[in-house]
Amino acid sequence: MSEGAAPQNLDAEEAVLGAILLAGACALTAAAEVVAAGDFYRASHNKIFAAAVALAASGAVDPITLADELERRGQLEEVGGRARIAELGALVPAAGNVRHYAFLVADAARRREMDSVGAALRRAAHNGGSLSAEVRDRVTAVLRGATSGIRVRGVVPERVRPMGWLWLQRIPLGVPSLLVGEEGVGKGTFTSWLVARTTLGELDGDRFGKPAKVLIIGDEDAFEPVWVPRLFAAGAKLEMLRTLDDGEALDDLAAVGAALEVTLAKEQIGLVVLDALLDHIPSGAAGEGIYNPKNIRNALMPLRRAIAATNVAALGLLHPIKGNPTSFRQLVAGSHQFNAVSRSSLWLAADPENSSQRVLVRGKGNLSAPPRAIEFSIVGKTFQLNGHTFEMPMVVDVAESDRTVEDLLNAAPAAPVRDGLANQLEPLLTEEEKPLAAFARELGRSPKDGSVRNAFKALETAGKAKRGKKGWRRP
Repeated sequence: MSEGAAPQNLDAEEAVLGAILLAGACALTAAAEVVAAGDFYRASHNKIFAAAVALAASGAVDPITLADELERRGQLEEVGGRARIAELGALVPAAGNVRHYAFLVADAARRREMDSVGAALRRAAHNGGSLSAEVRDRVTAVLRGATSGIRVRGVVPERVRPMGWLWLQRIPLGVPSLLVGEEGVGKGTFTSWLVARTTLGELDGDRFGKPAKVLIIGDEDAFEPVWVPRLFAAGAKLEMLRTLDDGEALDDLAAVGAALEVTLAKEQIGLVVLDALLDHIPSGAAGEGIYNPKNIRNALMPLRRAIAATNVAALGLLHPIKGNPTSFRQLVAGSHQFNAVSRSSLWLAADPENSSQRVLVRGKGNLSAPPRAIEFSIVGKTFQLNGHTFEMPMVVDVAESDRTVEDLLNAAPAAPVRDGLANQLEPLLTEEEKPLAAFARELGRSPKDGSVRNAFKALETAGKAKRGKKGWRRP
């Protein structure tokens, strides 16, 4: 922009409009918190933005609906026609940065107003020095904007609504949740049951009867070899599943929060699963990232904003601490901020009186009365998928239970990892021998994982497994 020209940033204006066309209401909401119709330098951009705002109140915002709305207003040709609308959608560098672009547009608009007010003051100086009420108000507004404080707002009645639930009293919408469970207790198997119910619309909550897509992020277990077979066994609609594309990574939530928000909106995701949550937290200074409260809150803030803007449920999987905690708060590994940020924290453990039974309790939740516990069993299921035979664990006999957090805390010390693995391996045994490596892969573990071998030894000692020349089988 040359000296003397009106302050403007046409690239930012086009980026804001392009982001709205790509991400719809999600991007529009973010932009509308910063700019308004009239803040754009180019008149056609003001008309497009105003039409988008009006359209969002009654329907979806996309290139087709926006062009139709402008045509209804008699403004479509004035803004360049449908070709211009399509062009704007291709000009945005990154739709997730819409707020940044909006701030650039707002800043240029503020500086244009300063320039205009300065011209009004110069005219007043040459005409006796008297200021009209309008100019005085504009001067006050410009000074306030030049030293803008913290923006505040009042109650917006339209925003007042009850908390939504993916799973009533257990997994809320728009805020993060945790699932804590020992390695080998069946956390992945239970999560597969939960994901499957989400894709079928079977969870008791606001999405009941409304199948939703699920985004699974993480490499704790491989997607196609482990997650997909587990989910198939659980009855999930496979077409409703999403994961990161090959080559994509999400090891720092803070770096991709805006992009994640756009993806959640575009893909219409209902649930995000982060397995394991620690994998997405940067190490921070001195490698103390997971124990540094500030680092945890900074890392999770973009996730919180993304799921709040899109009203998506998010479930982070965590392992508990070693030892014998006396409260659920002590149970959560790493910084207590994991549990503090979570609005609903669930604990999956073996039943204190029946090691083959699993219990799910809510350890922390401040959005509703505590729900009853859930109990279930895990059994093996053999099936064909993509021309291959799979034997995967699955959840059965789900029912409510009277178990409490206190029951689990007061139980005997948790069994070693290999005992938990033994409980998972036992249902996978058949009368035919199968190599240890095959069992390990079905559980998403390395064939060299010593805990799998130890689990088989425990089963053998208990008379529940027999070793042969080709591997292990049921006695």
